[in-house]
Amino acid sequence: RRSSDLDYRAEQTELFPIGVANARYDSEKASVKGIFVQDYYNLSPQVRLNAGARYDDYQVRDMKQQRLTADGLSPNLGLSFAMNEHFRLFAGYSSALRGRLTTNSFVLDNRSNAANLQAEQAHHRQIGAEYIAGAWHLNANLFDTLIEDAIGEFKRVYQNLGDVQNRGYDLKFSYHLTTVRLGGSVA
Repeated sequence: RRSSDLDYRAEQTELFPIGVANARYDSEKASVKGIFVQDYYNLSPQVRLNAGARYDDYQVRDMKQQRLTADGLSPNLGLSFAMNEHFRLFAGYSSALRGRLTTNSFVLDNRSNAANLQAEQAHHRQIGAEYIAGAWHLNANLFDTLIEDAIGEFKRVYQNLGDVQNRGYDLKFSYHLTTVRLGGSVA
């Protein structure tokens, strides 16, 4: 089952004080173009592989007329093994590139971007298990996410603040009745 997608997003943020003589007009423009391809391969009746990639191209002209650009490939790979009709084990890796877009117009006049701002790159690894029997659905995951060059705000400047590591687990359960779904989760 192959899937692919093209997308384009354009943003423009403007700030113009109303009723203020000789007021300064501020604006930012940004766009991101992306292409995504994903496919699934049944290696055997029990083993399924999924592989894909996304390419993104970010272009920003901020309020200071700085041009911020970022582009790159974000691959993903996953493998699942069906132990039986109810129980499945899985593991996967994915990455994601994220550049800056526009600043919220409410803070546009007092925020800026660092001149050397780079896109952040996330790397996500997970292993897990899923159990489905009748109305019961249980899911458990262990995950490790590293965001390199994380973008954040420090002293009103968007900049790369360093790396962020997030490790943990999540457990989810649900029970499906005819018209109601009951569930809970912990992370």
